[in-house]
Amino acid sequence: MKRIIFFFVLLSFIGWGQTTIFNETVGTASGTLTIAGNTFDNSATLTFTGDADTRSSTVSTGYIGASGLRNVFFTNTVGRYFEISGIDTSNYTNLVLSLGHYKSTTAGNNELLVEVSADGITYTNLSYSRSTGTGTANWVLISPTGSIPSTANLRIRFTQNSATTQFRIDDIKLVGDLSTSSPVLLSSTTNLTGFNYIGGSGPSASQSFTIDGSNLTPASANLSITATTNFEVSLDNLTFSSSINLPYTAGTISSQAVYVRLISGLASGAYSGTVTVTGGGATDVVVSLSGNIVEPFIIPYFNAYALQTDYDTALSQGFNASSGVVYVTSAGGYIRIPLNEYYETPTIDFSQHSNLFVQFSSTTFGGATGQELTLSMSEDNGITYTTVGTIVVPASYQNFKLVADVSLSSSTTGKLKLQLTNGGSGSARVRNLYIESATIWDGTSWSNVSGPTTNLFAIIEGNYNTGTNGNFIAKQVESNNGNFVIDAATNIEIVNALNINNSSTFTVESDGTLIQQNDINNSGNITVNRNSAPMIRLDYTAWSSPVSGQNLLAFSPNTYTNRFYTYDATGNSWTAVDPVTNNFSSGQGCLIRVDDTWSPTVYTAYNGVFTGVPNNGNYNVSTAVGYNLLGNPYPSPINATTFINNNSTILTTGTLYFWTHAVAQNGSYVAQSNYASYTTAGGVAATAGGAQPDGIIQVGQGFLTEINAASSVQFNNGQRLNASNGQFFKASTVEKHRLWLSLSDTSNNFNQMMIAYMSNATNDVDFAIDAKLFTNSASTISSFLNNERYVIQGRPLSFDSSDEVPLSFTASEDGTYAIALDNFDGLFSSQDIYLWDKTLNIIHDLKVNSYTFLTLSGTYNSRFSVVYTSTLSNDTAILNSNEVLVYNNNGQLKIEAPTQSISAYAVYDIQGRKLVINENVNLSTVSVLNLEPMNQFLIVEIQTEKGSVTKKVLF
Repeated sequence: MKRIIFFFVLLSFIGWGQTTIFNETVGTASGTLTIAGNTFDNSATLTFTGDADTRSSTVSTGYIGASGLRNVFFTNTVGRYFEISGIDTSNYTNLVLSLGHYKSTTAGNNELLVEVSADGITYTNLSYSRSTGTGTANWVLISPTGSIPSTANLRIRFTQNSATTQFRIDDIKLVGDLSTSSPVLLSSTTNLTGFNYIGGSGPSASQSFTIDGSNLTPASANLSITATTNFEVSLDNLTFSSSINLPYTAGTISSQAVYVRLISGLASGAYSGTVTVTGGGATDVVVSLSGNIVEPFIIPYFNAYALQTDYDTALSQGFNASSGVVYVTSAGGYIRIPLNEYYETPTIDFSQHSNLFVQFSSTTFGGATGQELTLSMSEDNGITYTTVGTIVVPASYQNFKLVADVSLSSSTTGKLKLQLTNGGSGSARVRNLYIESATIWDGTSWSNVSGPTTNLFAIIEGNYNTGTNGNFIAKQVESNNGNFVIDAATNIEIVNALNINNSSTFTVESDGTLIQQNDINNSGNITVNRNSAPMIRLDYTAWSSPVSGQNLLAFSPNTYTNRFYTYDATGNSWTAVDPVTNNFSSGQGCLIRVDDTWSPTVYTAYNGVFTGVPNNGNYNVSTAVGYNLLGNPYPSPINATTFINNNSTILTTGTLYFWTHAVAQNGSYVAQSNYASYTTAGGVAATAGGAQPDGIIQVGQGFLTEINAASSVQFNNGQRLNASNGQFFKASTVEKHRLWLSLSDTSNNFNQMMIAYMSNATNDVDFAIDAKLFTNSASTISSFLNNERYVIQGRPLSFDSSDEVPLSFTASEDGTYAIALDNFDGLFSSQDIYLWDKTLNIIHDLKVNSYTFLTLSGTYNSRFSVVYTSTLSNDTAILNSNEVLVYNNNGQLKIEAPTQSISAYAVYDIQGRKLVINENVNLSTVSVLNLEPMNQFLIVEIQTEKGSVTKKVLF
């Protein structure tokens, strides 16, 4: 920091008794900064403007009071200026300005204009003289002459008026005589900076300013000096407190030093505050304060060395740079290490570490070839060193990683150093220095015995299989040698990055999980295996890649190239994509037909193999209005509910649809819509049957969802789950009580539906809770809400046993169907669940068995409801004609009455002639034999245990 020195009596042009009003040394930073970007000594109360700049080159020297280090620079562009405003001179007379002045060539006098103004409109020029001609390009102290006004807002402006000469100024000082009428308090500065220390030490070194006062009232009293939070003050630089009193007598105080420091015990970070001096009837004096507490040197250590402050901080923490090592601000910033010079760490307690992982970026400086940069370690505080490893410095920046084995060291005074040990006259550049604690897997055991943690790097130097050697969590994984396998139903978790070197392999087996926490780029290729659900030839799967760079055709080389599809939201249709020239896009799905060599009859899973750099972090996937085919972008499952909540503003309904490939293809025609549905209420199986989504979107899984805006959906690491299971498509803090119903006929399972009583649900349509039936054909069951069909319906809490949930039922053909209770949870473990058949006036207990019934084809929106109390008795029900079904079944007349027994039947033609009679049946289903189809209407009389009914059927 610059040392600010005030001279009150030594300079003849100031005169005896004059007071310093203003003093500016331009600050202490390095490099070139704009006026706005510079930190001036008096920046708390004054304003500095202009298009000149400030520099730390050609520092002021050669005159008494030259502060050096930093000055204001004017290029030889006429009109460049620097202005200081806000100086209060209203209580002063006989004002005198002085400043350090530098010219680059043989400029004449007054070519750098010096002007003053009381209103910012009218400026008065001050004149000065200095030596001119050859040999006078140097620093001198000048004192411009002319009238300087006494005003509450004095402005001093410096303006370039030469097109050939560059100028610099420094140490701008204004003094004057205090007027004798008003109470006045004055400070030697309005700004103190640099209250710094390393965390854990403190307090900071003290700094001081002086207070002068005159005409104070009353004649004898105390001034109050108060520091804001985190700072403290003193009058003797020994005893500090947050507030002190400063006595004065005869209405005067002269050059009283006030000491300030930043208190101890603070956390690392920037701090600012003020010291206020008040009393004596004068205007308060306010001095602004700023400082910074840096972290002590600890492992893990990282420093980018992108700024001068990075290097300065490292030195303050105890790093040692030998005499030839310098920091360079150009090319992004770096440390330059010449031949035989070194950069050394502070003391490290080796006994606390197993291995130290050292990473840095390096390149040559000056074009030298064959340079070698050596990492070495010392156990005796830097007296003797042994080599850890050596790298050949490349011609352009590369990242290097070396490991110091300190597992056998008990030294508490260890050190590491980087030294350029070979390579001629050039220098090496170094930046982005990491030092981390690590543990090494050698193929048999961990170097620290217990293995990695969230604070330890895991360095893999031999074969590792999680199925045999166990799961683990590590801060970072560096796989250098051997074959690393995450086995099925196992996982590893990494806080930061996974880096794979060329001499190692890394495989995630199907149902294995690689999860990461932070958004950091990985490096190196891994292999992710993922088994689909069992498929036959012509079946499709919606895939999504967990790695970058995976080509589509390489993923499924035996699929016809015209059977790869994305989904066009605008056209609401599948669009073929060329698999030869296209890769998977992270976060997007691709519908791919199975390998064309697959069996047409034997269901077999396809083992999808993805190879590339594992995806990690945030992915914003562009979307269009309508249905978009998305996909899990990670080599770990993701939470479907979290994904919905993260994207709630652009999801239309908050429903996710999963292609379940549970129905065989017929040419290009899909017989039934093939989607399972999921909302935050839970999941239901597809119209074609298959698995019920459980809220986990598995590795490699694609899915459809409806989007309401041309925007983007977000995938992030917060959605990732440390979970593995076999379902290819849980816990919840939301209160839910659910039941699942399914529909089937005598030979097929159809869809599932769900009713969920849960938090945030209403009896209306609720975002991310209710899901519409997503189908285009086949027999289905759903709830019926607002004249639309829903496979998931949310109902409000608290549960009311008198509630009724209307259902919709579609039969694709005449026949016998069954509605079953598939599952239930929550309060339904003890709550009755009934199906009310309003057509037959039957209430059936679904917990006892499924409900079987006959129906003609069609859609029925008012026949069934789910209720929770039994208000009718099956014993008192009478025969309803709909309880008996008569129909033509492939040329055979069938009679069915599933809820009772058929005792007899008779068949008549349209003329009333009896064709068949059977009076001893006692079955619920009858096939009428020896009756040839005649393409005419027949009359059938049926007698059951409840009564008789007559039916007409075309046969």
